[in-house]
Amino acid sequence: MNPMRSTTFRSGEESRSTRNEDNTFAVLRSRTEEEKQRRRREWQRQQERERQHEKLKQQKILEYERKRAQALKKYAEEKSSRHSQSKSDSESPTHVRYRGRSTSTASKSGSLHEK
Repeated sequence: MNPMRSTTFRSGEESRSTRNEDNTFAVLRSRTEEEKQRRRREWQRQQERERQHEKLKQQKILEYERKRAQALKKYAEEKSSRHSQSKSDSESPTHVRYRGRSTSTASKSGSLHEK
């Protein structure tokens, strides 16, 4: 047994082992980097989806508020016009109007009975 030979064998074995570890480390590092990049791209896509969702949500809110404001304005105008109509109706005698209606329906119903 030559001590030189066994040392050489050991150093060769160690260098081969070190190379394998370095290679394994490099592969793991590249996989880790790839994974980081993949996760980063996925996160960016998710952020973009969330931005689009918020944008659409804001548009829907504004559209709802606009429609509601229009409906309230229309309602206020109708209420105002009904109020002014009832005011003008109260100035005219209401009993004449009802008597006229009941008379017209009575004459129609009377003519039905005669047949």
